[in-house]
Amino acid sequence: MAKREVRYDLRKGNRYYRSVRAEQLKKWILEGVIKGGEIEVWRSGLSGWRKPEELEEFKSLFKKRKGEPS
Repeated sequence: MAKREVRYDLRKGNRYYRSVRAEQLKKWILEGVIKGGEIEVWRSGLSGWRKPEELEEFKSLFKKRKGEPS
């Protein structure tokens, strides 16, 4: 049985941007394309929009980046 791909909807302010795979979102966080406080995400199972740095699946990625120069 194939594993179901997790997708996240992204928005900044009131503008909806796009739906991306979890792997792509993680890559963008590590590369600094997405920084804390810039966007909100939603996926099935969440009660509403959340900042990615507040979600367990992304907290460690933001912590890895915290000490790096911008």
